[in-house]
Amino acid sequence: MSKKLSAATKRAIERNYNQGPEWFCDIVTKPITGDLAEDKPDVVRRDPSAVLKVGDRYHVWYTRSIGKSYGFGSGDLEKKTFPWDQCDIWHATSRDGWHWEEQGLAVARGPRGDYDDRSVFTPEILAHDGKFYLVYQVVQHPYLRRSFENISMAVADSPDG
Repeated sequence: MSKKLSAATKRAIERNYNQGPEWFCDIVTKPITGDLAEDKPDVVRRDPSAVLKVGDRYHVWYTRSIGKSYGFGSGDLEKKTFPWDQCDIWHATSRDGWHWEEQGLAVARGPRGDYDDRSVFTPEILAHDGKFYLVYQVVQHPYLRRSFENISMAVADSPDG
């Protein structure tokens, strides 16, 4: 089997830059196990953050919702529109990067009337100076075609919240 090489890789080979592993690497894939591997037809998990290793555990945050999505055309403002609607942000950990265990809710939607009462979703994590910053999108009810989304941030002293 021949490999298709990028122009940058061809130049590296011509110039003899390809001496170390930084030019070529193997990517290993295998199925994950644990809670995140379970196939639950009513549970939607999506939009994982970067994986962050703290101590001997890996951490990931993700959008989680339950139930069918109906799109904007249902006429019912209470129905879930898309997989990222009516979501909360959840947290999972792993000791080896392959077997993941859900730790539970990390950020819940706010109470009715708050800026984040409809959905909190698409998290990203940053660790800096001993603090953990979780940035995510929020939507207020009702969720319409031209709803404005906002960005929020949660700050904690630990990846566990």
